[in-house]
Amino acid sequence: VIRLDVGKIYSRWVGSSEQNIRSAIATVESVAPCVLWIDEIEKSMPRSDGNSGDSGVSMRVFASFLTWMQEKTAPVFVFATANQINLLPPEALRKGRFDEIFFVDLPIDSERREIIEIQLRKVGRDAADLPMDDLVKMSGEQILGDNVRLSGAEIESWVNESLIESFYRAKSAGMEPKLLLDDFRAVIERMTPLARIRREDIQKMRAWATDHAVNASRPAEQEEFTDFTTRMPGGRRVTLSR
Repeated sequence: VIRLDVGKIYSRWVGSSEQNIRSAIATVESVAPCVLWIDEIEKSMPRSDGNSGDSGVSMRVFASFLTWMQEKTAPVFVFATANQINLLPPEALRKGRFDEIFFVDLPIDSERREIIEIQLRKVGRDAADLPMDDLVKMSGEQILGDNVRLSGAEIESWVNESLIESFYRAKSAGMEPKLLLDDFRAVIERMTPLARIRREDIQKMRAWATDHAVNASRPAEQEEFTDFTTRMPGGRRVTLSR
């Protein structure tokens, strides 16, 4: 996996930005087969109205990249993430460049459990020492409210801050630090999840994804199934579950 940092492509020297994108493409192709990852691509692409304010440099860099995506023969799989896909110009989303758009929703119970376990391992703690069912509930709608669930990044922060909380608690009591459920509860009581702050934006994103993207997340109410939803000619939607 190779990450393309588009910010490093641009240069103050005339013509250097265009040369940098060509050099980046050549580097990627030289190590193919590989995966090219572009994080938050909408922040690195020119505005869809063409008003970039940089004498057209970003448009030329963008055009070079799109042409390469369309015509490349090297086995380079390109994928990108975006939080505001509406900011991307339509020519970037057509087939032959990005072949599919996937919508990843906030993690459901089973996904949050896995994320919590991963983050606990990262800080050297064993998930078996904690009541995982309670942690899963605490990070989801049962405690936080309807349609409010912690994201993966918020779970990472939650685990890290809970670990700090356990050290402070143990130090004040003169005890050996041990991560407890009360530490997680103390931290989450002062957290404000993004799903609550941007509730309307997330609802709009979900509504947009219903008709414009493939759902890469399982609905919480159908957690026991693996769902494959596709759109058939004529506008019909077909869902297969197993």
